[in-house]
Amino acid sequence: FAAAFGDYGTPVEQLSSEEAINRLRAQPRMSTPLALALDDWAGSLHQLHEREEAKRMLRIADAIDGHPWRSQVRAALVASMPQKEKDETLKKLAAEAPVDELEASCFWQLTTELRHRGYLREARAILTRAQSRHPDDFWLNFDLANYCEEKSPEAVTYFRVALAIRPDNAAAWNGLGLALVATGKVNEGIASYER
Repeated sequence: FAAAFGDYGTPVEQLSSEEAINRLRAQPRMSTPLALALDDWAGSLHQLHEREEAKRMLRIADAIDGHPWRSQVRAALVASMPQKEKDETLKKLAAEAPVDELEASCFWQLTTELRHRGYLREARAILTRAQSRHPDDFWLNFDLANYCEEKSPEAVTYFRVALAIRPDNAAAWNGLGLALVATGKVNEGIASYER
């Protein structure tokens, strides 16, 4: 992410938040894709336990992006609030997500956070809604497959859809193999592992 933003002329890591915002706002037609890229970067930083830098990326993304739902998600992710309140806020945002007007990549951070907090049903529900709007998105299908119950034929279906989109994705082949073995199709599972 750092290299991509640097190549774009905005080395976000090296700039103050204010300077990064000013440079990114200079391209208003690019604000949504840039904000979504910052959201993804923040999610990666969060998984690496670099939480303060993740929050900074979310704040920068929010400053250049005008979508109210994405803004509410970012605010909930960076806010310091009691766990129960944060859980309820995140679940409400998932239930009210305007999937028809959102890009496929908008859901990853929220669903990951919901899953981390033990709200797998809510995470699956928003992913299912988003996937019905964006059926050809690799990541929505891949994530849905991974969020399925073990031994679920649904996981096999979602992994197969993901592989139809990206046939060379090793993680999807591995996931398909695991799902096939879990559903009793051992030989098919082994063949998937060998891909």
